[in-house]
Amino acid sequence: MNVSALQANLRKIRLYANIEQQDLAAEINVTRQTINNIETGKSVLTYQTYNKIVTYISKVAMDGKTELIPFIQFLQNDKSKNITWGELEMSYRIRQVHRGIEQMKQSGLNRDILEKIQNTRGVYCKYLAFTYQLWNQMLREIEYMLSNLEDLSAVNRYFLKPYVENYINFRNLVCLGEDYVRAMQIHFLNEDKAVQYKFFGVYNEKLGIDVENRSDLERKQEKHFYRIEQDLIVNAIKKTNYSSHTQYYFPMKERQNLYKHYVDDTDELIELCLGLYDFANNHGHMNLRFLRQADQDIAHFSHTLLSFLDNTITTTTRELLRIYRFREYNLEFEGMLEGIDAETLFKKMIDNDFDEELDLSEDEEENNTN
Repeated sequence: MNVSALQANLRKIRLYANIEQQDLAAEINVTRQTINNIETGKSVLTYQTYNKIVTYISKVAMDGKTELIPFIQFLQNDKSKNITWGELEMSYRIRQVHRGIEQMKQSGLNRDILEKIQNTRGVYCKYLAFTYQLWNQMLREIEYMLSNLEDLSAVNRYFLKPYVENYINFRNLVCLGEDYVRAMQIHFLNEDKAVQYKFFGVYNEKLGIDVENRSDLERKQEKHFYRIEQDLIVNAIKKTNYSSHTQYYFPMKERQNLYKHYVDDTDELIELCLGLYDFANNHGHMNLRFLRQADQDIAHFSHTLLSFLDNTITTTTRELLRIYRFREYNLEFEGMLEGIDAETLFKKMIDNDFDEELDLSEDEEENNTN
């Protein structure tokens, strides 16, 4: 980090490392006012002071504050200018979680997930595949939203709406199991029917993509519908009977109701989730920038959204690893969240009987799909 970059980020580094202005000033033999002037831009950081600060920060990192190093690297790559310290700190945590998950995926998690899906049959195979696909999409959407930190209110329709929708579907799948899988299949087959009706010739003749005919798709829908056992999901699927066929719908509004009444998220999280979806869906054409200045609280909106992203991506990752019964990855993820390695966490589990909490029985796996 060069001189100008350090001056621009000194306050952020100091706050992250819990270093007071007075303490930093004493370490490099200047006054507290000098540090304040450097941070506020009233004074230019000299090379002599720059070298002293770099030496001290390096010492702090070497003495145990090792998380300073990736944070400084994050600041070097971050292009956001007009965001609060709280937003920066929260976005950094989410980025670290996101980066850790991506590293796990590259180191073998993706391979192991796909192998398990390929070795599973029936509706449970779809259950595993759907949860994995929804989780993957959420990771991509988070990446897009974090790249627009200076204007998070602008992410609403294109990134926030699908993110919340994917989260609701994920949590419903986990809590409602196979019946929700069948309802989702009915929804997807309905989309396939629309494609078949409108673009059958284009798909089959020009693109070389084999699209099933309408009657076969409707038979599959009926098969899934009559195998759903839970009345609450049967009632959520809407049917319209025509002379030649039956049209099935699984509206997002009904999926929201299932999430609201049957998922074990906190009332606060459920209310926030549905509120964010409503904002993104119904006001997607708007932007907080275009509302009256007196009505704007961008900092509060950004803080709320970042808290929601942090909570939901952590929750879904834990659930995914539990569903797939990946004990070692679960330990690695929890270790990453706590800032310790998996080996240390394993020792802690033995000492505190935490092993029982992560032990996934066959009965628990079965309950997730029934």
